Amino acid sequence: MKNGLENISMKDFYSSRSFDELPLVSVIIPVFNVERYLKRALLSIKNQSYKKLEILCVNDGSTDGSVEILNAIKAGDDRIKVIDKQNGGPASARNAGLDAAKGKYISFVDSDDELDPLAYEQLVWQAETNDADIVVFGGKCFPKVDVPEWIENRMSPDDHVYEGDAVKYALFHEPSSRPFIWLHFLRRELIEREPKLRMNEAMDLGEDQFFQYCYFPRAKKVVFTKEQLYHYYWNNEGSIMWQHNLQKVNKFQKHLVLVDVTIKYWQDNRIDDPYGELVSWMIDLLYNDWNKFPAYLKIEFAKQIVEIIEHNNLYDVMRLCGDVKKQFGEIQAAAAIEIDTDKAIAEDIRMLTEEIDRVEGDIVATLKSKKYKIGKLLTKRWERVDEESVLPQDKKLN
Repeated sequence: MKNGLENISMKDFYSSRSFDELPLVSVIIPVFNVERYLKRALLSIKNQSYKKLEILCVNDGSTDGSVEILNAIKAGDDRIKVIDKQNGGPASARNAGLDAAKGKYISFVDSDDELDPLAYEQLVWQAETNDADIVVFGGKCFPKVDVPEWIENRMSPDDHVYEGDAVKYALFHEPSSRPFIWLHFLRRELIEREPKLRMNEAMDLGEDQFFQYCYFPRAKKVVFTKEQLYHYYWNNEGSIMWQHNLQKVNKFQKHLVLVDVTIKYWQDNRIDDPYGELVSWMIDLLYNDWNKFPAYLKIEFAKQIVEIIEHNNLYDVMRLCGDVKKQFGEIQAAAAIEIDTDKAIAEDIRMLTEEIDRVEGDIVATLKSKKYKIGKLLTKRWERVDEESVLPQDKKLN
């Protein structure tokens, strides 16, 4: 797919075009009770070097000072539009933004994050000169403290271009393809083409990843760039990404829903999966959740995974999935077990008690150690560890 612009530098691209000739970018920002971070996020978009933007702020029923901040920053800038709606969650808010969008390109930004000042200048140039349906770009985490390796991995793409059937390969083998939708710069026509795509509002976990599984197979060309243009504040209280800090069981159940609706969508729309890539992703996702459960829960949840395989007639496809056969074998073996639940719970309690005793012993040993005592003497009194708060109630140092 050539458009004659592939070798044009960013400088030449912009110097040869008037403002009217540039494409409009629709930036969609769901807003819900983020007054602490909202101004920072909005200003990073408002002050972009690329000016041809419509900034769609979807107020999802905020009850704090977010609305006042929106109205203050909106004043004097007709590019900023505030859409008010009842609270419905991130998927509902993003859908409201998609319904209102008029740009050639779509960008999603979370209301507690930021963009590099040159982000849209870079992304428009990449999309236009490559005639790309999707541009996947990189990002940085702030603060850079205890950031999980998997997050950094997915925010660090290399430079690649995929066309035709290779796009589906990228969906499964390029880490940045999923799950962060704010790293995707999308041609709006990709989503608006009939049947139109919207996020599944019934899902409260994984709805953005399901959306990616819907629009990626439609793309004819996807460009990955290593430019780190998104600033992700990954551990802010109330952030969109972490408001679903669910218990493991709830997370697993919602991943089951994600898997089921994704498989159904691919089957209903006859999207080819000749190498079993989708099923491999499904087993890998569910196995990573499943393997963290105690024995009695593993057996019950293994039965649910096997039920999805059977319900969707996936056993033939499973033969192609060599990379996850071992994991699925473990799941099948667990699903075949009939368990004495009371006995299993008692065994888990015994193991948990042993682990608690071990940790408590480590705490006492640390507090008694020579290194700790020397460090305590060298530390200001008000900066010292509160020993009573970490010392087990039935343990004494002397």
